[in-house]
Amino acid sequence: MEPQVLLTKEMRMRIIELEYLDLPKEKYIQEIERIYIEETGERLPATIKLMSSSESEELKNDRSGYDGTAIHFVSEDKAINE
Repeated sequence: MEPQVLLTKEMRMRIIELEYLDLPKEKYIQEIERIYIEETGERLPATIKLMSSSESEELKNDRSGYDGTAIHFVSEDKAINE
């Protein structure tokens, strides 16, 4: 089983709240890393990749109003792919 990066409901909720701040990607990643350190006392053991729904080719003509960001945590060394 892969290690889980977002360990608690509180951590997930804090990261979800970032979505509403409309941060640039670099700042968004910094904030996720800050929250992780505050919640665990350790540095994030993975790289963060962000993808906004507006960047998705599959959603280019979508009229549902969906607007969100996918957060991907990855580390081959630590077997993280979340």
